[in-house]
Formats: sequence, structure tokens, C-alpha cells
Amino acid sequence: MALSDRLTDREKYNIQGHYYQDSEKTYGKAIEALEKLLTLYPDDISGGNMLAIVYSDMGESEKAIDRYKGCIQAGTEDVVVYRNLAGTYEHIGAYDKSIELYESYLRNIGESEVIRRSLALTYTKLGKHDLALAELDKAVALNPADWNNLRTRGDICLNMENLSGAEEEYNKLRERAEMDGRGWGLQRLIALYTLQGRFEEAKVQAQRFIEVGEKLGQRRWVTFYRNALSYLDHRSGDPQAALQELDRAWAIAAADEKFRDQRDIRLNQGLAYLEMNDMAAAQDVAARLKASIDAAPNKKLVWYHHYLTGMIELEKKNYSRALESFRLGLPLLNSDSPVRLLIADGMARVFYELGDLDNARQEYQKIISMGFGRLEYGDVYSKSYYQIGKISEQQGKKAEAAEHYRKFLELWKNADPGRPEVEDARKRLAAIS
Repeated sequence: MALSDRLTDREKYNIQGHYYQDSEKTYGKAIEALEKLLTLYPDDISGGNMLAIVYSDMGESEKAIDRYKGCIQAGTEDVVVYRNLAGTYEHIGAYDKSIELYESYLRNIGESEVIRRSLALTYTKLGKHDLALAELDKAVALNPADWNNLRTRGDICLNMENLSGAEEEYNKLRERAEMDGRGWGLQRLIALYTLQGRFEEAKVQAQRFIEVGEKLGQRRWVTFYRNALSYLDHRSGDPQAALQELDRAWAIAAADEKFRDQRDIRLNQGLAYLEMNDMAAAQDVAARLKASIDAAPNKKLVWYHHYLTGMIELEKKNYSRALESFRLGLPLLNSDSPVRLLIADGMARVFYELGDLDNARQEYQKIISMGFGRLEYGDVYSKSYYQIGKISEQQGKKAEAAEHYRKFLELWKNADPGRPEVEDARKRLAAIS
């Protein structure tokens, strides 16, 4: 970057664009450099792809789509561009266009294990597991040794609720020689154990990842997994430990100016304070979060504030305000955002506490039917079965209640000892059976 003015315009603008896109503070400079590059060289794939990524990070999906299309029209066969465009289609809920794009690659350019795996994951989001497995089998046939096949099969198994199958694949991944494969194995086991209520085991895996990250000097890994560890502490009933992890994560994210990490940390701080019933501290965090979002180039990120505000109002039993905040945040999210599970859960709690059981059930059912988010918030997904069981019981639908309690207890059969949801579900099931 320091010597970029000595280069040709093509090299100079490419380097400047890639350099400035590394920070939200310089997105404007990145766009300026990349637009200059593409004015001079419309067929520059690297610049076009990077400009699309910047637009996507700014929440401008349509502009990103146009830039990705430009790369494809320029003749690129780079699977990264195709995956990025397909992913952006899925962000806006256009799964048909995503599938059509992948199929056009296979039809017009040729076979690709990456495209086959990507198509498998798209079908998984749609709940079309047979099609997902068929596409994965084709990817495996093209390159049986690729560790990504293990991760993808594990993810499909998890979404099919074949949790033993998912654990088997993720453990295979952990044993790979490749460091990145082993890292993904650890990450996926954390997600699986969270879904199963095995928070203590998940914490062990997160701590291992933190130790590896510190040893390798990967500060972003350390920040991410301290944040993940705080979520596990919070969900397992130890918000004070969660706050300690978040303080450690904040020290790195603030020093490195990683603004996305800072927002995630602030959100989890607010939720931890709510768990401690420290309303003043939660509201202070919400104000700080809002101030940081106001300075960000992507104004859709205000969903963070809406969600945290909704949770604060829920705890204060200001139900109409809580619903208003959740409803303001929802349309700002991508169609496949895992945070949709959190907002649906918050809205369901509001309706349940108001005694509006039908609407509460509808929100919990949304969580169960979503084909995404289980890797991020698996415990929210699993406990939705428990909550629907309670609703069904209150509505006099004993057989339906029993079915949902059994489903929840199957998912949490290896949960940490003494989990109150498990004990309550068992008692309720015994009483109605």
C-alpha cells in the first residue's frame, strides 16, 4: 500500500481497494478506488468481486448483486464469485435464483466439488435433505479426500436432527491433518453441544480454540471464541463469567478496531446484564451500542439496538414496546440471518407472557421450521419444542404436548445435569402420559 503510487493504475487501485475494505472506517475510500479501477478495467474480476463484498457489508445487496453479475458477464469461472452471488441471493430470500446460478455453472462451465457442496447447503436451508445429500455425494465423488465434505455432511446431519451422525462427522474433522479442518471440527462440536444443552462440553471446546488462537497469534479467533464462550456461560446460568469473557474479548476488538466484533460483544454484554437483573447497566450498553451503529456505514445494523431494546422492554414487562422493537429489527435482517431465531424467540416470550398462546406457538414453530441458525443458536431451536409442549398442554392438547416434550428430551438427552428445562419436561410428560 505504501508503494502503490509507483504502480500502474490497475495495480494501484486494486491494492488500495483491498486495503481500505479491511475497515468500516474506510469503506468510502475502498469504493472510490475500486470504482476507478472498474471504470478503467471493467473486466477486472478481483476488483469487481471486492467491490461487491463491500456493498454487501454495507447492506446494499442489490448493488452487490449487480457487481457480481458484472464479474460473471466478464467471463469469470471463479467459483468464489458464483458462491458470493448465490449467497447474496439467499440473503434476500431468492433461493430459486441461487439454485439456478449453481446449476448454470455446472451446465455451462463444468463439474465442481465446491459448487456441488454449496448447492447441498442451499438445499439444506430449504429442508430438502435428500437433494442435499445427493449433491454432497457428487462432490465427494469428485474429491473424496477433501475435509470440507465431512463438515458439509455433518451440517446436513445436524439439520436433519441426526445428531449422532453429525457428531461422528465433526469428530472425523477434528482428526484431520489440516489445521483448518481441525479448527472447523472444534467449531462445529461447539455448535452441536450447544444445541444438545451440553454447555460444559461446549465450553471445553471453546477454551481449546482460544488456546490455539493465542498460541498462533490469531487475535480474531480469540475474540470470536471468547464471545462464544460468554454465550455459553450466559446460557448455562453464569452471566458474571460471561461478562469476564466479554471484557477480555473487548480488549482485543477495541485495540484492533474490529467493529463487528465490538457490536457482538456489546449485545452479549447487554443480555448478560439482563440475566443479572441489572437494568441500568443493560440500558447503558444499549445506548453505547446505538452510538457505535450510528457511526457505521451500514445503517441496517440498528437491528442490534432494536433487539437488545426489545429484550430490555420484555424484562420490564413493557410488552407492546418489546414487540415494537422486535418488529423494527426483523426487516433489517438478511432472510437467512440466524438472528431471526433470537427475535422469534423474544416475540414468542412476549406472546406467552401475555397469554396469547396461538401467536406464541406460531413464533416457536417458525424457529423449528427455519433451515438455518441451528449452528449459531442451537439451544434456542431445541427449547422451542419444550415451549410448544407447554403451550399444547395449556391448550388441553395432551398428545401433542407429549410429542413435543419427547422431542425436546431426545435432543437434550445428554444435556448438563440439573438443567431445569429437562427436569420440568420430564415431570410434565409423566403427568400427562
